[in-house]
Amino acid sequence: MKNKLLKNREMRTKLKRMVDNMNEIILDGRLMAENPHEYIKEQLEFPDYYGNNLDALYDCLGEVYNKTIIIMHSSHVDEKLIATFTDAAEENPYLTLILD
Repeated sequence: MKNKLLKNREMRTKLKRMVDNMNEIILDGRLMAENPHEYIKEQLEFPDYYGNNLDALYDCLGEVYNKTIIIMHSSHVDEKLIATFTDAAEENPYLTLILD
C-alpha cells in the first residue's frame, strides 16, 4: 500500500510540473525586434482578429488566464511594447510577467 501511495504522489508531482510548464510562455526579445506583433500573435496564440497594435496587445493580454510570460533578451524589445506587457500584467491578476 505504501508503495502505491508513493507512486501516486510521484505521478501527481510530475503532472503538476507538466501543467506548470504549459502555463509558461517564453518569448525571445531578439525575435520580436523585426516584426513583434506577428511573433507575439503566433507565440501567444492570439485570435486571427488580433489588431497588430499596442491596444490590441493590451486587450488580448487582459484575457490571458493563468500564464507566466517570460521575455528573454528584453533589452532588444521596444520600450512601448514592454510597457504594454507590464501594464497588462499589473491589471490582470492571472498574468505574470518576467523580464530577462
